[in-house]
Amino acid sequence: MIETNARYDDIKVIDFGIAQAYNPGQSVTETIGTPFYIAPEVLHKNYDNQCDIWSLGVILYILLSGIPPFNGNTDAEMMRNIKRGTFDFDHAPFKKVSKDAKDFITELLTYDPKARPTAHEAVKNKWIVKNTTVSEEQEGTNRKNSRVALDNLGGFRADNQMKQACLTFIGS
Repeated sequence: MIETNARYDDIKVIDFGIAQAYNPGQSVTETIGTPFYIAPEVLHKNYDNQCDIWSLGVILYILLSGIPPFNGNTDAEMMRNIKRGTFDFDHAPFKKVSKDAKDFITELLTYDPKARPTAHEAVKNKWIVKNTTVSEEQEGTNRKNSRVALDNLGGFRADNQMKQACLTFIGS
């Protein structure tokens, strides 16, 4: 659970237990990953490193809203939603998220992996570049707007659903 006094630098991305070295041009066919973050091409058993860009989009969506873009009551429902690849920004936290941030998420969650930005392109995105330096006034506004997302993240059924998702590897 997220503590109410959590700071930005308290959030960590973890669980790289299945990470492996990737060689450019390599195609992978093993279906593994954590359900919330898995890319559709992984479910179709034909993917490369672009699946990580999708996962980054999911992480960013969750960090800005506190809810996952392809949620479901079961892993099977989540997988169906991921395979559809449709998501929206029709949640209260996104009312205060900039168009640039939503556009960036949309780019990262592009269904066709060949049309997604590469990691090198992603770090050059205007939302990333614009937010690498933030004024004190912007920092205060960002913290206030992020409070709602952090509260939602804490209520993201972290107790059972998140534990299950982190411990379950998908195998088909």
